[in-house]
Amino acid sequence: MRFCSPSGASVAIGSAILNDTIFVRSFLALSNRRLREAYTRTTKFLDQAGINYMRGQVFPHVSLLPEIPMSKLTCPRSNAGVFVFMDLSPWLQINDEDGDQNETLAEQALAQRCLEGGVSIQPREEHFHKPGWFRIVFSCETEVMELGLKRFVTSLYIFIIRRRPRYRIAEH
Repeated sequence: MRFCSPSGASVAIGSAILNDTIFVRSFLALSNRRLREAYTRTTKFLDQAGINYMRGQVFPHVSLLPEIPMSKLTCPRSNAGVFVFMDLSPWLQINDEDGDQNETLAEQALAQRCLEGGVSIQPREEHFHKPGWFRIVFSCETEVMELGLKRFVTSLYIFIIRRRPRYRIAEH
Protein backbone atom coordinates (compact mmCIF):
# COMPACT_ATOMS: atom_id res chain seq x y z
CA MET A 1 0.00 0.00 0.00
CA ARG A 2 1.32 3.41 -0.88
CA PHE A 3 0.49 6.67 0.81
CA CYS A 4 1.12 10.03 -0.78
CA SER A 5 0.95 13.54 0.59
CA PRO A 6 -1.81 15.78 -0.77
CA SER A 7 -0.83 18.23 -3.45
CA GLY A 8 0.15 21.78 -2.57
CA ALA A 9 -2.99 23.07 -4.25
CA SER A 10 -5.19 20.75 -2.15
CA VAL A 11 -3.48 21.89 1.04
CA ALA A 12 -3.88 25.56 0.09
CA ILE A 13 -7.58 25.15 -0.71
CA GLY A 14 -8.25 23.14 2.47
CA SER A 15 -6.40 25.68 4.60
CA ALA A 16 -8.30 28.58 3.06
CA ILE A 17 -11.63 26.89 3.75
CA LEU A 18 -10.77 25.97 7.36
CA ASN A 19 -9.38 29.44 8.08
CA ASP A 20 -12.64 31.05 6.96
CA THR A 21 -14.36 31.02 10.38
CA ILE A 22 -17.58 32.51 9.00
CA PHE A 23 -17.87 29.68 6.48
CA VAL A 24 -16.94 27.01 9.03
CA ARG A 25 -19.48 28.36 11.55
CA SER A 26 -22.29 28.47 8.96
CA PHE A 27 -21.34 25.06 7.54
CA LEU A 28 -21.44 23.42 10.99
CA ALA A 29 -24.77 25.07 11.83
CA LEU A 30 -26.29 23.93 8.52
CA SER A 31 -24.93 20.42 8.94
CA ASN A 32 -26.26 20.22 12.50
CA ARG A 33 -29.71 21.43 11.42
CA ARG A 34 -29.90 18.93 8.56
CA LEU A 35 -28.78 16.01 10.74
CA ARG A 36 -31.26 16.99 13.48
CA GLU A 37 -34.11 17.13 10.94
CA ALA A 38 -33.10 13.81 9.36
CA TYR A 39 -32.86 12.11 12.77
CA THR A 40 -36.28 13.45 13.75
CA ARG A 41 -37.89 12.31 10.47
CA THR A 42 -36.35 8.86 10.71
CA THR A 43 -37.22 8.23 14.36
CA LYS A 44 -40.78 9.51 13.80
CA PHE A 45 -41.15 6.98 10.98
CA LEU A 46 -39.76 4.17 13.15
CA ASP A 47 -42.15 5.15 15.96
CA GLN A 48 -45.11 5.05 13.57
CA ALA A 49 -44.00 1.66 12.24
CA GLY A 50 -43.71 0.27 15.78
CA ILE A 51 -39.98 -0.37 15.52
CA ASN A 52 -37.90 0.12 18.65
CA TYR A 53 -34.59 1.97 18.30
CA MET A 54 -31.81 3.26 20.49
CA ARG A 55 -32.81 6.77 21.43
CA GLY A 56 -30.15 9.45 21.51
CA GLN A 57 -30.33 13.09 22.37
CA VAL A 58 -30.23 15.67 19.63
CA PHE A 59 -27.96 18.61 20.34
CA PRO A 60 -29.85 21.92 20.31
CA HIS A 61 -26.71 23.56 18.92
CA VAL A 62 -23.30 22.04 18.35
CA SER A 63 -20.23 24.01 17.51
CA LEU A 64 -16.61 23.01 17.47
CA LEU A 65 -15.65 26.63 18.03
CA PRO A 66 -14.16 27.45 21.45
CA GLU A 67 -16.59 30.29 22.26
CA ILE A 68 -19.33 27.72 23.05
CA PRO A 69 -18.74 26.40 26.58
CA MET A 70 -18.98 22.64 27.05
CA SER A 71 -21.56 23.18 29.81
CA LYS A 72 -24.04 24.26 27.11
CA LEU A 73 -23.79 20.92 25.31
CA THR A 74 -25.63 17.74 26.24
CA CYS A 75 -24.12 14.31 25.94
CA PRO A 76 -25.85 11.82 23.64
CA ARG A 77 -26.72 8.34 24.87
CA SER A 78 -25.93 6.85 21.46
CA ASN A 79 -22.52 7.07 19.89
CA ALA A 80 -23.18 8.45 16.42
CA GLY A 81 -24.88 11.25 14.59
CA VAL A 82 -25.47 9.79 11.13
CA PHE A 83 -27.23 6.52 11.93
CA VAL A 84 -29.57 4.97 14.45
CA PHE A 85 -29.66 1.41 15.78
CA MET A 86 -33.06 -0.25 15.41
CA ASP A 87 -34.23 -3.42 17.07
CA LEU A 88 -35.58 -5.92 14.55
CA SER A 89 -35.26 -8.90 16.88
CA PRO A 90 -39.06 -9.39 17.02
CA TRP A 91 -38.97 -10.06 13.27
CA LEU A 92 -36.13 -12.58 13.34
CA GLN A 93 -36.93 -16.25 13.01
CA ILE A 94 -34.43 -17.88 15.34
CA ASN A 95 -34.72 -21.60 15.95
CA ASP A 96 -33.53 -23.33 19.09
CA GLU A 97 -30.32 -25.34 19.38
CA ASP A 98 -31.75 -28.18 17.33
CA GLY A 99 -33.06 -25.82 14.64
CA ASP A 100 -31.42 -24.92 11.39
CA GLN A 101 -31.16 -21.17 11.80
CA ASN A 102 -29.13 -19.24 14.35
CA GLU A 103 -29.14 -15.51 15.11
CA THR A 104 -26.56 -14.55 12.51
CA LEU A 105 -28.30 -16.51 9.75
CA ALA A 106 -31.64 -14.99 10.73
CA GLU A 107 -30.18 -11.48 10.57
CA GLN A 108 -28.57 -12.20 7.21
CA ALA A 109 -31.88 -13.51 5.84
CA LEU A 110 -33.69 -10.35 6.93
CA ALA A 111 -30.92 -8.10 5.55
CA GLN A 112 -31.03 -10.02 2.24
CA ARG A 113 -34.82 -9.63 2.01
CA CYS A 114 -34.45 -5.88 2.51
CA LEU A 115 -31.66 -5.74 -0.09
CA GLU A 116 -33.94 -7.53 -2.56
CA GLY A 117 -36.54 -4.87 -1.76
CA GLY A 118 -34.12 -2.09 -2.67
CA VAL A 119 -32.73 -1.03 0.69
CA SER A 120 -29.57 -2.01 2.55
CA ILE A 121 -29.55 -2.44 6.31
CA GLN A 122 -26.51 -3.52 8.28
CA PRO A 123 -26.80 -6.48 10.68
CA ARG A 124 -25.32 -6.22 14.15
CA GLU A 125 -22.52 -8.64 13.38
CA GLU A 126 -20.58 -5.70 12.01
CA HIS A 127 -21.65 -2.98 14.43
CA PHE A 128 -23.43 -4.16 17.58
CA HIS A 129 -23.41 -6.94 20.16
CA LYS A 130 -27.11 -7.79 20.58
CA PRO A 131 -28.94 -10.05 18.13
CA GLY A 132 -31.51 -8.33 15.92
CA TRP A 133 -30.07 -4.81 16.09
CA PHE A 134 -29.42 -3.21 12.73
CA ARG A 135 -28.16 0.22 11.88
CA ILE A 136 -29.86 2.53 9.47
CA VAL A 137 -28.08 5.59 8.11
CA PHE A 138 -30.24 8.70 7.98
CA SER A 139 -27.70 11.26 6.79
CA CYS A 140 -28.85 11.48 3.17
CA GLU A 141 -31.27 13.55 1.13
CA THR A 142 -34.84 13.65 2.43
CA GLU A 143 -36.36 12.07 -0.68
CA VAL A 144 -33.82 9.24 -0.66
CA MET A 145 -34.43 8.55 3.04
CA GLU A 146 -38.22 8.56 2.69
CA LEU A 147 -38.06 6.17 -0.26
CA GLY A 148 -35.63 3.93 1.64
CA LEU A 149 -37.85 3.84 4.74
CA LYS A 150 -40.91 2.93 2.65
CA ARG A 151 -38.97 0.17 0.90
CA PHE A 152 -37.66 -1.04 4.25
CA VAL A 153 -41.10 -1.38 5.84
CA THR A 154 -42.49 -3.04 2.72
CA SER A 155 -39.59 -5.51 2.71
CA LEU A 156 -40.02 -6.18 6.42
CA TYR A 157 -43.69 -7.05 6.04
CA ILE A 158 -43.09 -9.18 2.94
CA PHE A 159 -40.43 -11.04 4.95
CA ILE A 160 -42.97 -11.65 7.72
CA ILE A 161 -45.60 -12.93 5.30
CA ARG A 162 -43.16 -15.30 3.55
CA ARG A 163 -41.95 -16.90 6.75
CA ARG A 164 -45.43 -17.75 8.04
CA PRO A 165 -46.23 -21.45 7.92
CA ARG A 166 -48.51 -22.50 5.09
CA TYR A 167 -51.67 -24.21 6.22
CA ARG A 168 -53.58 -26.73 4.16
CA ILE A 169 -57.28 -26.74 4.32
CA ALA A 170 -58.45 -30.25 5.05
CA GLU A 171 -60.72 -31.66 2.38
CA HIS A 172 -63.85 -33.39 3.62
